[in-house]
Formats: sequence, structure tokens, C-alpha cells
Amino acid sequence: MTANDIEQAVRRMDCWQAMIWLPQMRVGTGHGGDGERTMDLWGIEPSGRNRRVSIEIKVSRGDFFRDVSNRMKQRRSRMLSNEFYYAGPEGLLTADDVPQWAGLIEVGTEADGRLYGRHVIPAPWFDSSAPTWRFVASLARRVAKMEIPNVTEGEPHAGKN
Repeated sequence: MTANDIEQAVRRMDCWQAMIWLPQMRVGTGHGGDGERTMDLWGIEPSGRNRRVSIEIKVSRGDFFRDVSNRMKQRRSRMLSNEFYYAGPEGLLTADDVPQWAGLIEVGTEADGRLYGRHVIPAPWFDSSAPTWRFVASLARRVAKMEIPNVTEGEPHAGKN
């Protein structure tokens, strides 16, 4: 099972159908400090409480334990999110492996070969910090790079008066 398989299964979970997901979202502009760090998958609900969720995908126990041994690695992700989850293949991690501040999502395979994600440990809710300007700049950069559909000349479109 690949990291991409896990990402796709997590994104399809029923509980997050309203989420806007951004894979490989930088926590900063990429210049200095922990601004180089990325969240494997970051999502925000566009309504209600605007819940923000960060997912760290793991495909091996070694990778997971390297991650949790560095106490600062997920600090910024947790500050920008209300919930933080580790996600990996079914059986990779146990409840005892997962830090108290994180939840756990397992991805398994149905009999027909389809992948599914399920909560094993719900993530605790955190009142996240206001986003930093570096994160806002990173988010703006991501939005600016999104593909904008071509508009036929003469048709009205957003941004043209």
C-alpha cells in the first residue's frame, strides 16, 4: 500500500465529504525554520466551525517512530489544525504507539479490492492558533497555482468588470 493509496482512502471517508483537501501543504513559505515542513494532507471545512484537520501518512513503523521521536516535527501542523491524525495501513500501528495528541486512521482493503479508511482513535479537539502570515502566503501561493479554466473571449468572468 502506497502513501497515495492511503491519501485517497482518507479523502473518501464519509465523515469528511465536505472537506477541502490540500495534499503536501507547506506550513510556511519554505524559507527558513520549520517553513520547509509539509503536512501530508491538510483539510478545512468551508462552513460551520471551519474545522481544520492535518493527516500525517505513514507506510512503515520506522518512519512513524522517527516522526514521533522528534517532538517539534508536528508542532506547526498541530497549531494550524483542530485535529491531527496519523494514517497508515491496517495493523501498522497500535493504540499504544499513538501520542495522546493524535488520532489514528487505518486504511484497509475490501474484498473487492477497494480501499477504505476508518477511525481507530478519534483525535482530540484543539483550539488552533490563528494562521501565521507565512502559512497564509503558502496557502495563497497554492491557490494561485491552481488551474483556472479557460474563458472564451468576450464572456464575463471573475475578476473582469
